[in-house]
Amino acid sequence: MADTPDTLPTIQELAQLPVRAIVAYAARCARRVQPIYNLPMTGRIPVEALKKHCQDIDRAVTLAER
Repeated sequence: MADTPDTLPTIQELAQLPVRAIVAYAARCARRVQPIYNLPMTGRIPVEALKKHCQDIDRAVTLAER
């Protein structure tokens, strides 16, 4: 894998991993950026729609983590 924590893995490095490891990596990445997505976007998306999107994302990531 990548040499330092700030270096992203290459496609070739990811291809060497089992599918479950790739899913776990993707879920971890999603959890790290999830707080950014949850920030309110005034006027762009209705609050109720944003809440539903956030819940859907959380459910998808939770399922991937299992």
